[in-house]
Amino acid sequence: MNLALALALILSPGPADSPGDLVKRLGSARFADREAASEKLEALGEIGLPAIEAAIDDPDPEVRIRASGLRSRVEVASLRRPTPVKLDLERATINRAIASFSAPGGCRICWAPGAADKPANLISLHEPATVPFWTAIDRICGAGDLHYLPSGPKTSRIGGGPQPCIYLAPGAEERPRADFGPIRMEMVGIRQYRSINLVPHPTEGPDGPPDPFVNPPFGARHASLSVELRMLVEPRMLIQRYGDALVVEAVDGKGRKLTREDLPHVERWGIALQIPSHACVEGLSLRLLCPIQPVRSIGRLSLRVPVEVVAPRRTPWMTRINRAGKGDSPRIGSPVRFEGIDETDRQFPRLRFSLASNERIPQFLALGGGLDGNGDDREGRPVRPEVTPDVLQVLDGRGQIIPWHEWPTVGDDDSGRLMLDLQLDARSPRPGDDQPPSIPDRIIYHEYARSTIMASFEFRDVVAPVEERP
Repeated sequence: MNLALALALILSPGPADSPGDLVKRLGSARFADREAASEKLEALGEIGLPAIEAAIDDPDPEVRIRASGLRSRVEVASLRRPTPVKLDLERATINRAIASFSAPGGCRICWAPGAADKPANLISLHEPATVPFWTAIDRICGAGDLHYLPSGPKTSRIGGGPQPCIYLAPGAEERPRADFGPIRMEMVGIRQYRSINLVPHPTEGPDGPPDPFVNPPFGARHASLSVELRMLVEPRMLIQRYGDALVVEAVDGKGRKLTREDLPHVERWGIALQIPSHACVEGLSLRLLCPIQPVRSIGRLSLRVPVEVVAPRRTPWMTRINRAGKGDSPRIGSPVRFEGIDETDRQFPRLRFSLASNERIPQFLALGGGLDGNGDDREGRPVRPEVTPDVLQVLDGRGQIIPWHEWPTVGDDDSGRLMLDLQLDARSPRPGDDQPPSIPDRIIYHEYARSTIMASFEFRDVVAPVEERP
């Protein structure tokens, strides 16, 4: 072999490492190999997730710990990025657009229930590069004369976990909107108020003159502006919590400030916990100041909101129920543990299990205030995980879901696990059916991947209609 050929063989790149090969190296005897494998798996992102998840049960503690950390980091990065969508449609039906659109990232798009007059027109959309999810939705709605409607998580298929969806319906709708990654904020209303104070207040107190914003003098005129908002996320995820909103800047079309000069404007939304988690949060309001003269437009409104988003992990945890009083050995790291079952009433048996409660509120979710108005909540204390029929399912031996409702929570045990009692409805779902009650066989728990995003939104040049009175 000549020297040139030998050098070519040495310097040429070898075949790309597969995710499975990289996972095996997480247990290498050499620290440098373990670190290199971790870096490459993290760089692969979601492509490497199936191999990483398979390693969560590895008997080697080093592999388990590294795989668990990698899974969390990859999931967090995925939840913070918008889903890229390739739009390359030539005279395509809306149904074809929906079919091609629903593939990337697990986002589900479908027709709204009861949408009878589905448009039959053909659309053409060509983008040289991928566009973010919400941009793609706007393009399709604009081309097809459609509007979208968010849905909550529908009751999942057996073992499938929560499945939110974006509905499409005929008829275009336009409203101000701003996007940050996978999150969209929409402005759905503007209300202006004017008032005259008729309650007298002392002009001087022990601490000096009263604050005119808190205790306005008798006869003082006041005007306020309320901006109504709603927040949505891509249909591959849900909103579980959101914190206080910080208004960075708010001015009207004439440049007049709509917030106080001396204090930052924080809207006390608090840490709102959504149970169950939702794809859309309605009824968010910003209460701004308003000049005495009506505001005819909002020149710029900029705000920041911390939002915690969640998505069910690909592989749920499964624990079988053993009539001897114990479940089979759970998977390593499983948060679910079967504790016992009372089948005295075969139609309404009571199932007891425990759930690892290691979920914490991120510190920066609260710019002010806490979950219960208590500052301790800002320090990241544990909170109760979500337990709903979308997240936790009880199946019988045939794989059919057994409905349940929760009894009052028993509490935590000494190890910090949450003890839960469920009353099952094991009767046949068909009235008058003489089949014997279903026998609980296994518990399926859909653990959430989660990420907290400090989302920034900006609205510009929004017209604020004013009612003209004679």
